[in-house]
Amino acid sequence: MSSRSPSRGRGGCHRGSPSRGAAGGVIEVLVEEVTRRISGRLFLVLDQFEEFFIRLTAAQRQSFIDLLARLSGGMGKASRAHVVLSLREDFLAEMSLFEEQIPTVLRNSLRLVALTGAGQGGHRGAGSAV
Repeated sequence: MSSRSPSRGRGGCHRGSPSRGAAGGVIEVLVEEVTRRISGRLFLVLDQFEEFFIRLTAAQRQSFIDLLARLSGGMGKASRAHVVLSLREDFLAEMSLFEEQIPTVLRNSLRLVALTGAGQGGHRGAGSAV
């Protein structure tokens, strides 16, 4: 078991910190190393991605978009790393920032609606897909 704190990633970067300069290089090396060691695909899940648009400056956003494009193969390089983004629907239009470098960013999407309890009329039958 690792002695690192769960809130710190490889190289001492805080989880949730924007990727800047050398940190982006560390992430790329880590993803490359993991995909080299595994036989399948690697999925990077970035939850609450609307924070990307709220907290980062324009320069930080562009740097991170560049990093995601390289990791996901958006710049023509095949990759076994796939990026899954989770964000509130009211920020979906902001994803147009990615389209130039990652044209497939909105190719696959899934809209989740609020789940309700059985007593609120939202019960789904056993055969229903959620």
